[in-house]
Amino acid sequence: MSALGIAIGIATMISVIGISASGQEHLLRQLDQLGTNLLRVEPGKALMSDPVKLHPDAALMVRRISGVTGASVTGTVDTSVRRTDRIPKEDTGGLTVQATSLDLLRTLDGRVAAGRWLDEAIARQPAVVLGTVAAQRLGVSRTGVQV
Repeated sequence: MSALGIAIGIATMISVIGISASGQEHLLRQLDQLGTNLLRVEPGKALMSDPVKLHPDAALMVRRISGVTGASVTGTVDTSVRRTDRIPKEDTGGLTVQATSLDLLRTLDGRVAAGRWLDEAIARQPAVVLGTVAAQRLGVSRTGVQV
């Protein structure tokens, strides 16, 4: 009986370890497919003080870390985007505005479906790149439309 109990215990341990290793492998495969090579860095939240801010050279510092292939900067802008100036300022359509460095598209390995990404030629001009959902909410179906 004792030997049978030990054999059942060992078999149970082997099956539990095998199942967890199999599950771990499956999880790692899923994470690889999701592109977990993307790391997002943002400032922490202070309880009773001014908002915490990242250092202005944070992206440059991150680029120097071994294994980092690219780093870009984004930040929230206190403004809103509307299709026309006749829409009240309070009606944002759930859209937020972000400013970004020009290399964000390359860092994310993204692509533009229509139009073009921000570049040096238009960097100092008021320009906007809309995502699919934002374009739909604003009723924009082609490039070159003013928002």
